[in-house]
Amino acid sequence: PTHHIPKPAPRTMARVPFARPTGTGLKELSKAGLVWLLKVLVYTGVISNTSIRAVIKLLLMLGKLVAHPYSKTVFFFQPRDGCQDIALTIDDAPSRDANLFEELLDLLLKLKVKATFMVISGNIRSDQHDRLMKRAVLEGHLLANHMVEDEPSHRYSKADFENKLSECEKAIRGYQETKKEGMFFRPPSGLMSTQMRTSLETKGYTTVLADSYSGDPAFNDPEFHIETLSRLTRPGSIIVLHSPESDNHRVQTLEILRKLIPTLKYKGFTFVTLTRLKTE
Repeated sequence: PTHHIPKPAPRTMARVPFARPTGTGLKELSKAGLVWLLKVLVYTGVISNTSIRAVIKLLLMLGKLVAHPYSKTVFFFQPRDGCQDIALTIDDAPSRDANLFEELLDLLLKLKVKATFMVISGNIRSDQHDRLMKRAVLEGHLLANHMVEDEPSHRYSKADFENKLSECEKAIRGYQETKKEGMFFRPPSGLMSTQMRTSLETKGYTTVLADSYSGDPAFNDPEFHIETLSRLTRPGSIIVLHSPESDNHRVQTLEILRKLIPTLKYKGFTFVTLTRLKTE
């Protein structure tokens, strides 16, 4: 293989930097502490993909008993024996910075990876965005519904939620024909309500979150995200990263993918769209 996988350094708490608080209040300090604790638990191996999946399965079993908003949500797919397929999903696509989205498409083309883009239709703001969305579909990527704006939708009224869901769906259908088994939805900020779940079921959507997530919007640390996602990914995993932007640290997505994709390919994984992962 052409990709060299360096031997990882020992995983100790001392190697995990503390997240700088965004303020001095209790809320800001608590959030910084929780982010750091999450990084420690994942980095030192206390939290693994196996334990994450076990917790997810338990919560979903309990959720079905109480009609929980997440009781129909998919966090990963169970592949057939021997199958090493995984899905890379990119939230908040296309990037508001169209040039960075083009760079992302160039990178995926170079690395021969098909991704699923979680589309915020309000981000399609220019002729360049329109051209790049058409290119994404032509190159085999899948478009999925992530609503109109980058804001939680769990407190929308039923009418507002369904109107915005349909608005994004209409935008997507302008670029790809989507059969029912290929209709995916990811709730903004990962927040669901029972009302959303019911509407999505009625319209034939599969709601997806992920089992391989490193909290990339919360902090700028490409090496941490690369190692965490690499360690958490298993056959059938759904990986989450966010579209690169020029006005925040999400530009790190490009650096992460340049190293993460070869690393996971070296481990024998194959990148496919959510539709293929679901139907295998």
